[in-house]
Amino acid sequence: MQKVGNQAYAKQRNKKLIVDILRKEGPLSRADIKKFINLSSPSISTNVERLLNDNILVTFGRASSMGGRKTTFYNVNYNYGYIIGIDLSLDYIYIGISDLNGKILINKRIEVISKKYKTNFENLINNIYSLLDENGISSEKILYICISSPGVLKENGELKYVDSKDWFYESTLFNDLENLFDKKVFVENDVNLAVFAEFKRGVGKSFSYLSYIKIDKGLGAGIIFDGQILKGKNGEVGEVGFSLLRNKSGNIISLEEELNLERIYNEIREEIKSGQNTIIKELVNGHLENIDIDIIAKAITLNDEYTKNKVKYFAEELGIFISNIMSILSLESIIIGGSIKKLGKYFLDEVRKFVSENLPFEVTLLYSNFDDETGLIGAFEMGIDYFFYNLFKE
Repeated sequence: MQKVGNQAYAKQRNKKLIVDILRKEGPLSRADIKKFINLSSPSISTNVERLLNDNILVTFGRASSMGGRKTTFYNVNYNYGYIIGIDLSLDYIYIGISDLNGKILINKRIEVISKKYKTNFENLINNIYSLLDENGISSEKILYICISSPGVLKENGELKYVDSKDWFYESTLFNDLENLFDKKVFVENDVNLAVFAEFKRGVGKSFSYLSYIKIDKGLGAGIIFDGQILKGKNGEVGEVGFSLLRNKSGNIISLEEELNLERIYNEIREEIKSGQNTIIKELVNGHLENIDIDIIAKAITLNDEYTKNKVKYFAEELGIFISNIMSILSLESIIIGGSIKKLGKYFLDEVRKFVSENLPFEVTLLYSNFDDETGLIGAFEMGIDYFFYNLFKE
């Protein structure tokens, strides 16, 4: 009985070795495969045939060899099935479909059209079916639905730390999708999936220890530690907005209250009202409610000293936060994402300068090279990882 079990395990292991090397190096011939893995030629041929029969591999054209014979190349069948990705937010829903190589076949941003869950759910489903039809993909070919969401997923499937203004707050979205499509639905924190996207496909792919910090109207962080998303006991690692500090007035506030863009906008508005001279007032034609990240970025390019000093102070606050993270976790890289990226080179240089002057060890500070698609990419990669991890498990 033990022998039969060992043989079954060996078969699965050998098939996994072949698929793994093709994912990394393919397309390859059988002879090429042998150069990478320690299997005999007969074993490689047998397992390649099995994988072809299971539709996991496909032939990838032929080339003439020196003897005149045609050499067949093989690769993973990345169209074996597809992943639906969904990225949730208050105002928009990003949806897309990817193959098993992470190639985004199509993606779309749809507006949240109502505060009512049912209306938005129906709109979401209609758009998913529309994307499937446009690409000629049957719903049977969908392997998983992977969702990027604010908040932390509890064991019972509910989300905590989700703003009550979000249309999916206390909704049955995940169960509804599972029941409708009869597919496994994964849900993960949006910033966790953002750091996973950077680790798999972005500027963080050469690092095993990194963090992604997202700064918009709020603040969030995701951490990859030794190649894995760091979650902690209750999945709350990265909820850095709840960290506490004392502000200039001596009051205890959350870090999110200090490190967010709305705070900058409001400070600038109040200081202009108090007589502060800055080109920002001209850029918005006196309409202070129009101050946003694009206006601030424009003022920096125009070398407005007030704006540069304001942004420098914010960069130093972020530098303090990064230095604290580094002192605890000793990461290789910190990747900055969100709307804050629009402040460009000036802001990133100021963060780097502060950290290098105050931290005794090195860290690589980078901007994310993704924009709105970060959550989707992370969702796709989560589904792809799950598929290949479980493909050959008994």
